[in-house]
Amino acid sequence: MKFKKYLLNFTCLFTSLIIIILFLEFSIRAYQSWRWKTPFFKSEGCAYNPELGWGGKKIFGDPKTKKLKIFFIGDSFTGGVQLTEENMYYNITVNSLNAEAFVYAGGAYGSLQEYIVLDKYFDEIKPDLVILQVCNNDFINNSWDLERKSFYFNEQMVRPYLIDGHVELRYPRDFAKFSKALCRSRFLFVLSNRIEILCSILAKNGLLHTIENEIGKKGLALEDFRAAISITDEIIVRMKKRTGKASLIAFSVDDTEPYFQQFKNIFKQNNIEFFTDVPGLIRKKEKQGINLRIRDGHWNEAGQRICAEALTKSLKQLNLRKVSY
Repeated sequence: MKFKKYLLNFTCLFTSLIIIILFLEFSIRAYQSWRWKTPFFKSEGCAYNPELGWGGKKIFGDPKTKKLKIFFIGDSFTGGVQLTEENMYYNITVNSLNAEAFVYAGGAYGSLQEYIVLDKYFDEIKPDLVILQVCNNDFINNSWDLERKSFYFNEQMVRPYLIDGHVELRYPRDFAKFSKALCRSRFLFVLSNRIEILCSILAKNGLLHTIENEIGKKGLALEDFRAAISITDEIIVRMKKRTGKASLIAFSVDDTEPYFQQFKNIFKQNNIEFFTDVPGLIRKKEKQGINLRIRDGHWNEAGQRICAEALTKSLKQLNLRKVSY
């Protein structure tokens, strides 16, 4: 008799929970459809792009132009946040050089996603120059072992990783087997996102461990970080090979250590020009009291212009030329 009572109570509780979850799922989808015009049946965190994990901003010029063709590839600093196109560093740069811009950038993209972009569009564009924008979190996002331990740079999205030389799509948490549920449920995705935000706040206040703190303390003594460096190097080698006759140049938006030195090492050993002056120029202007960022830390129009001026100056010192394909 007691067993039946417990079973009935459990069934009622479970049914109520399912109803609540379905109600929340419906409510979130209805609100987002009304507020942001998000399609009601669209999943939130799935790999919308089977190659890249998620798509980015694509702005292509004329592939048949007689001008110098520059292909810019990067993350959200190249994608731009709350900025108009005319204020983006790449447009300012190509206008100064009388060149043609081709741009593909995705928020929080890692080096592998950027290589996939390069490989996919290189033959269509046939660029004379490829400019790769990098950031310190690339090392985290290039390694599944690091990203799943991060509360600062974990995107909670399925992305491609280079695993033992092969590309695999994975969710960056230990509970990766449940990622399909997170992808398909808008409620679970939002709930997971809010939990991640809370965890990042706790981590920043020293109440929760995140891998970035360990990297900062141990540096190359940390095996997972050394592995991430090797993975990043392998991806850059692939980029260098894919560009062939075209020049490949990289620059960083920050000089955070121990990441910045590893970028310098990787690009030097692969004979890739690496412009290192942008972070210093940004920092110098900020020390003068000039506001160069929006609230989330990305550059505003003034920051983009400083980056463009530095790139233009460095590019003019090189022997840029058209490539015969």
